[in-house]
Amino acid sequence: MGKQKPITLDRLVRWIITTIIILGLFWITKRLSSVLIPFVLALFFAYYINPLVLFFQQKLKFKKRGLSIFSALFSITLFFTGLWFLIAPVLKKELHRASILIQRFYSENISEYDHLPKVVTDFTETYLQDQNVKELFSSLDIASIADNIVSQFSSILGGSLNILFSILGIFIILLYTVFILTDYEKIRYGWPKLIPIKYRRQSVELVKGFQEGLDSYFKAQAVVALIVGILFSIGFSIIGLPLAIFLGLLIGLLNMIPYLQIIGFIPALFCILLNTMETGDNFWWTTLLTAIVFAVVQLFQESILIPKIMGKVTGLKPAVIMLSLSIWGSLLGMLGMLIALPATTLILSYYRAFIQKDESKFYEESSTD
Repeated sequence: MGKQKPITLDRLVRWIITTIIILGLFWITKRLSSVLIPFVLALFFAYYINPLVLFFQQKLKFKKRGLSIFSALFSITLFFTGLWFLIAPVLKKELHRASILIQRFYSENISEYDHLPKVVTDFTETYLQDQNVKELFSSLDIASIADNIVSQFSSILGGSLNILFSILGIFIILLYTVFILTDYEKIRYGWPKLIPIKYRRQSVELVKGFQEGLDSYFKAQAVVALIVGILFSIGFSIIGLPLAIFLGLLIGLLNMIPYLQIIGFIPALFCILLNTMETGDNFWWTTLLTAIVFAVVQLFQESILIPKIMGKVTGLKPAVIMLSLSIWGSLLGMLGMLIALPATTLILSYYRAFIQKDESKFYEESSTD
């Protein structure tokens, strides 16, 4: 059995200094969180844009990396701009329909709708049509607000780039992203040289495990969430729910944390209520159709999407994800929410690379003794 090192004064001083450094870094990070948020976002963007930059540089043989970066950013901007102008008319129509229904919902007596179940009308009158909530919605011109949001966003995308660059935060993130992408390959392959040779191999293993864990969650889960959001949008549109696209994409976003999309059934019930008031359809029948959409998409996700896209990779467990978001968010605010999953993945990578390895060695030595 391996002998444990005695706790000497030198080791104790090192532990104290290490603890002070860690607490100091935490304090500095918290104080500079507002400044670090654009940089952290830029790191995320650079990490996921770099494969497209490499595509232009290696596959299309662009000799200058700067030209590859510009082409990648231009392609992404062009894609999302085209996507927005493609779905903006549908979204505008959905917002108008939903705003009219919500105004109607808070201006009429729900008990007058005989085709609604009594349990639904009682719950609505008690909780959803509270006088304070009703006054709030009745004082808002939701249709006008929705129209302005779509119009303003469309004008930003369709207007001069100076409008976009006038938003200082976006401009700073863009600059950071370009700077990081410019030296991305140098940083990627050069950072081990900054580590002492004694710890270089372990550090490379740690970062490799961290990158694999990050990829297995973000990239694969993002693809799954996007497909799930599209399928929910199609399903809700088929059964005629208001805000079908918004609701579907919201559930897809919730799906970034596995199985959290079930929470989407709560706003779906409100949309079912609005749809029943508008069309006179049976509330329970529409609820059943909505449940079928959830069941079909969930079945497709579990039987096809996850096995094909996620494969054998194991990302963070849903409970670990929610716990890490809560802890890091309470410690560092918005910055903590941004770095929660990468930081947790790094800690787990360290645990697998060193702690578990040391445990296995310990049990092997114990068995030999």
